[in-house]
Amino acid sequence: MYTGETYGAAPAGVQASANRSSEWMTPNRGVPGLTEREAQVMDLAAQGMSDRQIGLELGISRDTVASYWRRILLKFGSSKRTEVVARFAEQQAAKTVADVQQSNLQLQEEISIRRSVELADAPKRLMLSASAAASASFIDGKLNLFEILAQLLKDVLKATDASFGFFAETSVEAAGGSLGVLGILDSTWNRAEAKEHHTLVANGWQVQEIPAAFQQVLSGEKKIGIERRQLTVPAPTEPPRGPFVIFPIKHGADTIGLLALTCKVESIEEGLPEIMEPMLQLCGKMISARHSDIQRHLAEAKAESSAKFIQSLIHSFPNAVMYETIDRKVEFVNTKFRECFSVPFADDELSGFNCRDSQTGCVHLFKDPTSFVARVDQLVRDQRDCLQECVLMADGRILERDFVVLRTEGQVQGYLWIYRDVTSIFTA
Repeated sequence: MYTGETYGAAPAGVQASANRSSEWMTPNRGVPGLTEREAQVMDLAAQGMSDRQIGLELGISRDTVASYWRRILLKFGSSKRTEVVARFAEQQAAKTVADVQQSNLQLQEEISIRRSVELADAPKRLMLSASAAASASFIDGKLNLFEILAQLLKDVLKATDASFGFFAETSVEAAGGSLGVLGILDSTWNRAEAKEHHTLVANGWQVQEIPAAFQQVLSGEKKIGIERRQLTVPAPTEPPRGPFVIFPIKHGADTIGLLALTCKVESIEEGLPEIMEPMLQLCGKMISARHSDIQRHLAEAKAESSAKFIQSLIHSFPNAVMYETIDRKVEFVNTKFRECFSVPFADDELSGFNCRDSQTGCVHLFKDPTSFVARVDQLVRDQRDCLQECVLMADGRILERDFVVLRTEGQVQGYLWIYRDVTSIFTA
Protein backbone atom coordinates (compact mmCIF):
# COMPACT_ATOMS: atom_id res chain seq x y z
CA MET A 1 0.00 0.00 0.00
CA TYR A 2 1.26 3.52 -0.85
CA THR A 3 -0.06 5.42 2.15
CA GLY A 4 1.67 8.77 2.36
CA GLU A 5 3.38 8.27 -0.99
CA THR A 6 4.56 11.54 -2.57
CA TYR A 7 4.59 12.04 -6.32
CA GLY A 8 6.28 15.44 -6.15
CA ALA A 9 4.85 18.89 -5.51
CA ALA A 10 2.97 20.43 -8.38
CA PRO A 11 4.40 23.61 -9.98
CA ALA A 12 2.80 26.89 -8.89
CA GLY A 13 0.88 27.40 -12.16
CA VAL A 14 -0.39 23.85 -12.17
CA GLN A 15 -1.21 24.16 -8.47
CA ALA A 16 -3.38 27.21 -9.13
CA SER A 17 -5.11 25.43 -12.00
CA ALA A 18 -5.79 22.46 -9.74
CA ASN A 19 -7.25 24.73 -7.10
CA ARG A 20 -9.60 26.23 -9.66
CA SER A 21 -10.59 22.80 -10.97
CA SER A 22 -11.46 21.67 -7.45
CA GLU A 23 -14.38 24.12 -7.53
CA TRP A 24 -16.34 22.16 -10.16
CA MET A 25 -17.86 18.75 -9.50
CA THR A 26 -18.88 15.81 -11.63
CA PRO A 27 -22.62 15.25 -11.34
CA ASN A 28 -22.42 11.53 -10.60
CA ARG A 29 -19.54 11.40 -8.12
CA GLY A 30 -19.63 14.63 -6.14
CA VAL A 31 -15.79 15.00 -6.14
CA PRO A 32 -13.48 17.54 -7.85
CA GLY A 33 -13.50 16.98 -11.62
CA LEU A 34 -12.74 13.24 -11.47
CA THR A 35 -13.33 10.98 -14.43
CA GLU A 36 -15.23 7.78 -13.82
CA ARG A 37 -12.01 5.75 -13.83
CA GLU A 38 -10.30 8.16 -11.41
CA ALA A 39 -13.29 7.94 -9.13
CA GLN A 40 -13.04 4.14 -9.25
CA VAL A 41 -9.39 4.34 -8.22
CA MET A 42 -10.33 6.61 -5.31
CA ASP A 43 -13.16 4.30 -4.23
CA LEU A 44 -10.84 1.30 -4.08
CA ALA A 45 -8.10 3.28 -2.34
CA ALA A 46 -10.60 4.40 0.29
CA GLN A 47 -11.29 0.70 0.90
CA GLY A 48 -7.60 0.20 1.75
CA MET A 49 -6.39 -1.35 -1.50
CA SER A 50 -2.82 -0.94 -2.74
CA ASP A 51 -1.98 0.14 -6.29
CA ARG A 52 -1.32 -3.47 -7.22
CA GLN A 53 -4.72 -4.58 -5.86
CA ILE A 54 -6.45 -1.66 -7.60
CA GLY A 55 -4.84 -2.65 -10.88
CA LEU A 56 -5.97 -6.25 -10.50
CA GLU A 57 -9.49 -5.14 -9.60
CA LEU A 58 -9.80 -2.79 -12.60
CA GLY A 59 -7.79 -4.92 -15.04
CA ILE A 60 -5.07 -2.31 -15.61
CA SER A 61 -1.34 -2.15 -14.91
CA ARG A 62 0.23 -0.70 -11.78
CA ASP A 63 1.87 2.01 -13.90
CA THR A 64 -1.54 3.02 -15.24
CA VAL A 65 -2.82 3.26 -11.67
CA ALA A 66 0.14 5.50 -10.81
CA SER A 67 -0.73 7.67 -13.82
CA TYR A 68 -4.27 8.08 -12.51
CA TRP A 69 -2.89 9.03 -9.11
CA ARG A 70 -0.80 11.84 -10.60
CA ARG A 71 -3.89 13.32 -12.24
CA ILE A 72 -5.92 12.94 -9.04
CA LEU A 73 -3.23 14.66 -6.94
CA LEU A 74 -3.16 17.57 -9.35
CA LYS A 75 -6.93 17.96 -9.25
CA PHE A 76 -6.96 17.91 -5.45
CA GLY A 77 -3.94 20.23 -5.28
CA SER A 78 -2.05 17.84 -3.01
CA SER A 79 1.12 15.79 -3.12
CA LYS A 80 0.05 13.12 -0.60
CA ARG A 81 -2.21 10.24 -1.23
CA THR A 82 -3.40 9.98 2.40
CA GLU A 83 -4.63 13.55 2.31
CA VAL A 84 -6.46 13.03 -0.98
CA VAL A 85 -8.13 9.80 0.19
CA ALA A 86 -9.19 11.47 3.45
CA ARG A 87 -10.69 14.44 1.58
CA PHE A 88 -12.43 12.08 -0.86
CA ALA A 89 -13.93 10.07 1.99
CA GLU A 90 -15.04 13.27 3.72
CA GLN A 91 -16.71 14.56 0.56
CA GLN A 92 -18.43 11.22 -0.03
CA ALA A 93 -19.68 11.17 3.56
CA ALA A 94 -20.99 14.73 3.20
CA LYS A 95 -22.77 13.76 -0.02
CA THR A 96 -24.31 10.73 1.68
CA VAL A 97 -25.55 12.88 4.56
CA ALA A 98 -27.02 15.37 2.09
CA ASP A 99 -28.76 12.55 0.19
CA VAL A 100 -30.20 11.15 3.43
CA GLN A 101 -31.40 14.60 4.48
CA GLN A 102 -33.06 15.09 1.09
CA SER A 103 -34.71 11.65 1.35
CA ASN A 104 -35.93 12.49 4.85
CA LEU A 105 -37.44 15.73 3.60
CA GLN A 106 -39.21 13.89 0.78
CA LEU A 107 -40.43 11.23 3.20
CA GLN A 108 -41.72 13.84 5.64
CA GLU A 109 -43.53 15.56 2.80
CA GLU A 110 -45.11 12.27 1.69
CA ILE A 111 -46.15 11.51 5.27
CA SER A 112 -47.64 14.97 5.61
CA ILE A 113 -49.63 14.57 2.39
CA ARG A 114 -50.84 11.14 3.43
CA ARG A 115 -51.93 12.38 6.83
CA SER A 116 -53.84 15.27 5.31
CA VAL A 117 -55.68 12.82 3.05
CA GLU A 118 -56.45 10.42 5.89
CA LEU A 119 -57.67 13.24 8.10
CA ALA A 120 -60.16 14.45 5.48
CA ASP A 121 -63.01 12.88 7.47
CA ALA A 122 -63.38 10.38 10.28
CA PRO A 123 -65.35 7.64 8.45
CA LYS A 124 -62.93 7.52 5.56
CA ARG A 125 -59.97 7.37 7.94
CA LEU A 126 -61.56 4.54 9.89
CA MET A 127 -62.30 2.55 6.73
CA LEU A 128 -58.73 2.99 5.50
CA SER A 129 -57.37 1.81 8.84
CA ALA A 130 -59.79 -1.12 8.99
CA SER A 131 -58.93 -2.17 5.42
CA ALA A 132 -55.20 -2.02 6.15
CA ALA A 133 -55.64 -4.14 9.29
CA ALA A 134 -57.79 -6.68 7.41
CA SER A 135 -55.25 -6.87 4.57
CA ALA A 136 -52.39 -7.42 7.04
CA SER A 137 -54.33 -10.15 8.85
CA PHE A 138 -55.16 -11.88 5.57
CA ILE A 139 -51.52 -11.82 4.41
CA ASP A 140 -50.30 -12.95 7.84
CA GLY A 141 -52.57 -15.97 7.65
CA LYS A 142 -53.14 -16.32 11.41
CA LEU A 143 -56.85 -15.51 11.06
CA ASN A 144 -59.25 -17.14 8.62
CA LEU A 145 -61.47 -15.12 6.29
CA PHE A 146 -64.51 -15.39 8.59
CA GLU A 147 -62.58 -13.92 11.54
CA ILE A 148 -61.14 -11.13 9.40
CA LEU A 149 -64.54 -10.13 8.00
CA ALA A 150 -66.13 -10.27 11.48
CA GLN A 151 -63.57 -7.72 12.72
CA LEU A 152 -63.96 -5.63 9.56
CA LEU A 153 -67.73 -5.53 10.06
CA LYS A 154 -67.30 -3.92 13.48
CA ASP A 155 -65.39 -1.06 11.89
CA VAL A 156 -67.85 -0.81 8.99
CA LEU A 157 -70.81 -0.47 11.35
CA LYS A 158 -68.96 2.18 13.32
CA ALA A 159 -67.95 4.15 10.22
CA THR A 160 -71.42 4.04 8.66
CA ASP A 161 -73.45 4.42 11.87
CA ALA A 162 -75.25 1.17 11.04
CA SER A 163 -76.63 -1.30 13.59
CA PHE A 164 -76.52 -4.44 11.44
CA GLY A 165 -74.65 -5.79 8.45
CA PHE A 166 -73.38 -8.91 6.76
CA PHE A 167 -70.90 -10.05 4.12
CA ALA A 168 -71.90 -12.81 1.70
CA GLU A 169 -70.38 -14.56 -1.28
CA THR A 170 -72.25 -15.93 -4.28
CA SER A 171 -72.38 -19.66 -4.81
CA VAL A 172 -74.10 -21.84 -7.38
CA GLU A 173 -75.58 -25.17 -6.35
CA ALA A 174 -77.76 -27.79 -7.95
CA ALA A 175 -80.89 -26.12 -6.65
CA GLY A 176 -79.86 -22.72 -8.06
CA GLY A 177 -78.08 -19.64 -6.83
CA SER A 178 -77.57 -18.89 -3.15
CA LEU A 179 -75.63 -16.60 -0.85
CA GLY A 180 -73.07 -17.97 1.55
CA VAL A 181 -72.82 -15.73 4.62
CA LEU A 182 -69.17 -14.96 5.44
CA GLY A 183 -69.69 -12.57 8.33
CA ILE A 184 -72.65 -11.09 10.18
CA LEU A 185 -72.90 -8.58 13.03
CA ASP A 186 -75.64 -6.82 14.99
CA SER A 187 -74.62 -4.20 17.56
CA THR A 188 -77.73 -5.06 19.62
CA TRP A 189 -76.99 -8.78 19.93
CA ASN A 190 -75.96 -10.17 23.27
CA ARG A 191 -72.95 -12.48 23.56
CA ALA A 192 -74.99 -15.69 23.27
CA GLU A 193 -76.73 -14.56 20.06
CA ALA A 194 -73.45 -13.38 18.56
CA LYS A 195 -71.85 -16.77 19.29
CA GLU A 196 -74.81 -18.56 17.70
CA HIS A 197 -74.50 -16.54 14.50
CA HIS A 198 -70.75 -17.03 14.41
CA THR A 199 -71.31 -20.80 14.59
CA LEU A 200 -73.86 -20.65 11.77
CA VAL A 201 -71.45 -18.71 9.55
CA ALA A 202 -68.52 -21.02 10.33
CA ASN A 203 -70.66 -24.03 9.37
CA GLY A 204 -71.53 -22.56 5.96
CA TRP A 205 -74.74 -20.57 6.40
CA GLN A 206 -76.54 -20.45 3.03
CA VAL A 207 -79.36 -18.04 2.16
CA GLN A 208 -81.44 -19.80 -0.52
CA GLU A 209 -84.19 -17.23 -1.13
CA ILE A 210 -82.46 -14.07 -2.35
CA PRO A 211 -84.65 -10.90 -2.23
CA ALA A 212 -85.15 -8.88 -5.43
CA ALA A 213 -83.01 -5.91 -4.35
CA PHE A 214 -80.09 -8.26 -3.68
CA GLN A 215 -80.62 -10.02 -7.04
CA GLN A 216 -80.49 -6.67 -8.84
CA VAL A 217 -77.07 -5.92 -7.34
CA LEU A 218 -75.73 -9.42 -8.00
CA SER A 219 -76.86 -9.32 -11.64
CA GLY A 220 -75.32 -5.89 -12.19
CA GLU A 221 -78.69 -4.32 -12.90
CA LYS A 222 -78.03 -1.79 -10.11
CA LYS A 223 -74.74 -0.50 -8.71
CA ILE A 224 -76.24 -0.08 -5.24
CA GLY A 225 -79.41 -1.75 -4.03
CA ILE A 226 -81.96 -0.49 -1.50
CA GLU A 227 -84.48 -2.76 0.15
CA ARG A 228 -86.96 -0.88 2.33
CA ARG A 229 -88.40 -2.83 5.23
CA GLN A 230 -90.43 -2.02 8.29
CA LEU A 231 -88.32 -2.40 11.42
CA THR A 232 -89.51 -5.41 13.44
CA VAL A 233 -88.01 -7.58 16.18
CA PRO A 234 -86.17 -10.41 14.35
CA ALA A 235 -85.95 -14.06 15.24
CA PRO A 236 -82.56 -15.13 16.71
CA THR A 237 -81.26 -16.38 13.34
CA GLU A 238 -82.75 -13.65 11.13
CA PRO A 239 -81.55 -10.12 10.36
CA PRO A 240 -83.54 -7.14 11.63
CA ARG A 241 -86.37 -6.06 9.34
CA GLY A 242 -85.06 -2.58 8.60
CA PRO A 243 -84.04 -0.94 5.27
CA PHE A 244 -80.96 -2.49 3.64
CA VAL A 245 -78.33 -0.68 1.58
CA ILE A 246 -76.59 -3.28 -0.58
CA PHE A 247 -73.10 -2.89 -2.07
CA PRO A 248 -71.62 -5.30 -4.64
CA ILE A 249 -68.28 -6.98 -4.02
CA LYS A 250 -66.46 -7.45 -7.31
CA HIS A 251 -63.35 -9.15 -8.63
CA GLY A 252 -62.65 -7.70 -12.06
CA ALA A 253 -65.98 -7.48 -13.86
CA ASP A 254 -67.60 -10.29 -11.86
CA THR A 255 -69.81 -9.76 -8.81
CA ILE A 256 -68.71 -12.42 -6.35
CA GLY A 257 -70.47 -11.20 -3.21
CA LEU A 258 -72.10 -8.31 -1.44
CA LEU A 259 -72.20 -6.23 1.72
CA ALA A 260 -75.59 -5.30 3.19
CA LEU A 261 -76.01 -2.66 5.91
CA THR A 262 -79.01 -1.27 7.75
CA CYS A 263 -77.63 2.25 7.53
CA LYS A 264 -79.54 5.40 6.62
CA VAL A 265 -80.45 5.56 2.96
CA GLU A 266 -79.61 9.28 2.99
CA SER A 267 -75.97 8.42 3.66
CA ILE A 268 -75.64 7.25 0.06
CA GLU A 269 -75.89 10.88 -1.01
CA GLU A 270 -73.22 11.83 1.52
CA GLY A 271 -70.39 10.01 -0.23
CA LEU A 272 -70.78 6.61 1.47
CA PRO A 273 -70.08 4.60 -1.73
CA GLU A 274 -66.78 6.45 -2.22
CA ILE A 275 -65.77 5.75 1.38
CA MET A 276 -66.68 2.06 1.03
CA GLU A 277 -65.01 1.46 -2.34
CA PRO A 278 -61.42 0.63 -1.15
CA MET A 279 -62.76 -1.75 1.50
CA LEU A 280 -65.08 -3.45 -1.01
CA GLN A 281 -62.20 -3.91 -3.45
CA LEU A 282 -60.14 -5.52 -0.67
CA CYS A 283 -63.04 -7.86 0.18
CA GLY A 284 -63.25 -8.83 -3.48
CA LYS A 285 -59.58 -9.75 -3.53
CA MET A 286 -59.81 -11.73 -0.27
CA ILE A 287 -62.92 -13.67 -1.33
CA SER A 288 -61.41 -14.35 -4.76
CA ALA A 289 -58.15 -15.48 -3.13
CA ARG A 290 -60.16 -17.82 -0.91
CA HIS A 291 -61.85 -19.31 -3.99
CA SER A 292 -58.48 -19.67 -5.72
CA ASP A 293 -56.94 -21.26 -2.64
CA ILE A 294 -59.74 -23.81 -2.45
CA GLN A 295 -59.36 -24.61 -6.15
CA ARG A 296 -55.58 -24.88 -5.77
CA HIS A 297 -55.90 -27.35 -2.87
CA LEU A 298 -58.38 -29.42 -4.87
CA ALA A 299 -56.06 -29.39 -7.90
CA GLU A 300 -53.06 -30.33 -5.76
CA ALA A 301 -54.95 -33.17 -4.13
CA LYS A 302 -56.09 -34.39 -7.54
CA ALA A 303 -52.57 -34.10 -8.99
CA GLU A 304 -51.02 -35.86 -6.01
CA SER A 305 -53.56 -38.67 -6.26
CA SER A 306 -52.95 -38.98 -10.00
CA ALA A 307 -49.15 -38.94 -9.56
CA LYS A 308 -49.29 -41.64 -6.89
CA PHE A 309 -51.52 -43.77 -9.10
CA ILE A 310 -49.15 -43.43 -12.07
CA GLN A 311 -46.11 -44.16 -9.90
CA SER A 312 -47.76 -47.27 -8.45
CA LEU A 313 -48.75 -48.42 -11.95
CA ILE A 314 -45.24 -47.92 -13.34
CA HIS A 315 -43.49 -49.83 -10.56
CA SER A 316 -45.88 -52.77 -10.88
CA PHE A 317 -45.60 -52.93 -14.68
CA PRO A 318 -43.72 -55.98 -16.07
CA ASN A 319 -42.05 -53.98 -18.87
CA ALA A 320 -39.60 -51.05 -18.98
CA VAL A 321 -41.57 -47.84 -18.32
CA MET A 322 -40.71 -44.15 -18.05
CA TYR A 323 -43.13 -41.29 -17.36
CA GLU A 324 -42.00 -37.80 -18.36
CA THR A 325 -43.72 -34.44 -17.87
CA ILE A 326 -44.88 -32.17 -20.68
CA ASP A 327 -41.63 -30.19 -20.38
CA ARG A 328 -39.62 -33.39 -20.98
CA LYS A 329 -38.49 -33.97 -17.38
CA VAL A 330 -38.30 -37.51 -15.98
CA GLU A 331 -41.04 -38.02 -13.37
CA PHE A 332 -40.86 -41.80 -12.70
CA VAL A 333 -39.03 -44.86 -14.09
CA ASN A 334 -39.18 -48.46 -12.92
CA THR A 335 -36.38 -50.95 -12.33
CA LYS A 336 -37.08 -52.71 -15.64
CA PHE A 337 -36.35 -49.46 -17.50
CA ARG A 338 -32.98 -49.02 -15.76
CA GLU A 339 -32.04 -52.62 -16.53
CA CYS A 340 -33.16 -52.40 -20.17
CA PHE A 341 -31.01 -49.31 -20.87
CA SER A 342 -28.20 -49.96 -18.33
CA VAL A 343 -28.98 -46.78 -16.37
CA PRO A 344 -26.43 -46.36 -13.50
CA PHE A 345 -28.87 -44.55 -11.17
CA ALA A 346 -31.58 -45.54 -8.71
CA ASP A 347 -35.21 -45.09 -9.78
CA ASP A 348 -35.77 -42.00 -7.63
CA GLU A 349 -32.40 -40.47 -8.62
CA LEU A 350 -33.57 -40.07 -12.21
CA SER A 351 -36.48 -37.83 -11.21
CA GLY A 352 -36.08 -34.37 -12.73
CA PHE A 353 -33.57 -35.40 -15.44
CA ASN A 354 -34.00 -33.60 -18.76
CA CYS A 355 -35.08 -36.29 -21.24
CA ARG A 356 -33.44 -34.50 -24.17
CA ASP A 357 -30.09 -34.57 -22.39
CA SER A 358 -30.62 -38.14 -21.21
CA GLN A 359 -31.39 -39.49 -24.71
CA THR A 360 -28.26 -37.77 -26.06
CA GLY A 361 -26.18 -39.66 -23.49
CA CYS A 362 -27.63 -43.07 -24.38
CA VAL A 363 -28.07 -42.88 -28.16
CA HIS A 364 -25.08 -45.19 -28.59
CA LEU A 365 -27.32 -48.02 -27.35
CA PHE A 366 -29.43 -47.79 -30.53
CA LYS A 367 -28.51 -49.15 -33.95
CA ASP A 368 -29.41 -45.87 -35.68
CA PRO A 369 -29.00 -43.09 -33.06
CA THR A 370 -29.98 -40.25 -35.42
CA SER A 371 -33.22 -41.89 -36.47
CA PHE A 372 -34.05 -42.77 -32.84
CA VAL A 373 -33.70 -39.15 -31.64
CA ALA A 374 -35.65 -37.77 -34.63
CA ARG A 375 -38.49 -40.25 -34.09
CA VAL A 376 -38.77 -39.46 -30.35
CA ASP A 377 -38.90 -35.72 -31.06
CA GLN A 378 -41.58 -36.29 -33.72
CA LEU A 379 -43.76 -38.35 -31.36
CA VAL A 380 -43.60 -35.65 -28.68
CA ARG A 381 -44.27 -32.93 -31.23
CA ASP A 382 -47.30 -34.70 -32.76
CA GLN A 383 -48.70 -35.69 -29.32
CA ARG A 384 -50.46 -38.76 -30.72
CA ASP A 385 -50.35 -42.27 -29.26
CA CYS A 386 -48.16 -44.74 -31.15
CA LEU A 387 -48.21 -48.44 -30.20
CA GLN A 388 -46.06 -51.50 -31.02
CA GLU A 389 -43.28 -49.66 -32.85
CA CYS A 390 -40.03 -51.63 -33.28
CA VAL A 391 -36.72 -50.19 -32.09
CA LEU A 392 -33.42 -51.84 -33.10
CA MET A 393 -30.63 -51.82 -30.48
CA ALA A 394 -26.88 -51.74 -31.16
CA ASP A 395 -26.38 -55.01 -29.24
CA GLY A 396 -28.80 -56.87 -31.52
CA ARG A 397 -31.89 -56.71 -29.31
CA ILE A 398 -35.26 -55.75 -30.76
CA LEU A 399 -37.55 -53.66 -28.55
CA GLU A 400 -41.23 -52.91 -29.03
CA ARG A 401 -42.22 -49.37 -27.96
CA ASP A 402 -45.55 -47.85 -26.92
CA PHE A 403 -45.87 -44.06 -26.72
CA VAL A 404 -48.94 -42.90 -24.75
CA VAL A 405 -49.98 -39.25 -24.27
CA LEU A 406 -51.54 -38.71 -20.83
CA ARG A 407 -54.31 -36.11 -20.71
CA THR A 408 -56.47 -34.62 -17.95
CA GLU A 409 -59.66 -32.86 -19.06
CA GLY A 410 -58.21 -32.54 -22.56
CA GLN A 411 -54.91 -31.02 -21.40
CA VAL A 412 -51.65 -32.92 -21.98
CA GLN A 413 -49.99 -33.74 -18.65
CA GLY A 414 -47.10 -35.95 -19.76
CA TYR A 415 -45.90 -38.92 -21.79
CA LEU A 416 -45.60 -42.65 -21.03
CA TRP A 417 -42.85 -44.65 -22.76
CA ILE A 418 -43.14 -48.46 -22.55
CA TYR A 419 -40.48 -50.82 -23.94
CA ARG A 420 -40.74 -54.61 -24.29
CA ASP A 421 -37.92 -56.94 -25.36
CA VAL A 422 -39.34 -58.96 -28.28
CA THR A 423 -36.01 -60.30 -29.59
CA SER A 424 -37.00 -63.91 -28.96
CA ILE A 425 -40.12 -63.56 -31.11
CA PHE A 426 -38.12 -62.43 -34.14
CA THR A 427 -35.24 -64.88 -33.68
CA ALA A 428 -37.30 -67.98 -32.89
